[in-house]
Amino acid sequence: AGDTAEAIEHVETRLALADESGSHWWDPEFHRVHGELLRAQDATDVGPAEAAMVRAVDAARRQDARFFELRAATSLASLHIDTARPDRALELLTATCDLFAADDELTDLHTARRLRHTLTVN
Repeated sequence: AGDTAEAIEHVETRLALADESGSHWWDPEFHRVHGELLRAQDATDVGPAEAAMVRAVDAARRQDARFFELRAATSLASLHIDTARPDRALELLTATCDLFAADDELTDLHTARRLRHTLTVN
């Protein structure tokens, strides 16, 4: 709670344990959270945060874990918006939201669709 450096260390430890054990189920979410923490720690250097979020999206796609892909893509799209790359954000959100049925009621999906909508009206 409030100690970003400690949280980053914790997530990095979990990722290392996953590598050691070969159990990678949670990798997409760990990478996403790692990216969010890196972004919170240093908003001026988004490179490491973006790299972690890209790893999260890639890991989710490899696992065919659509829910984790949605969460990672939304985080990455938000970063793209904040770094003046709305076209990349829109492309990513559209591709990811299209993986789900129009009537899906997931909170994370509503968040992604609202973010996508704000990009299309601006």
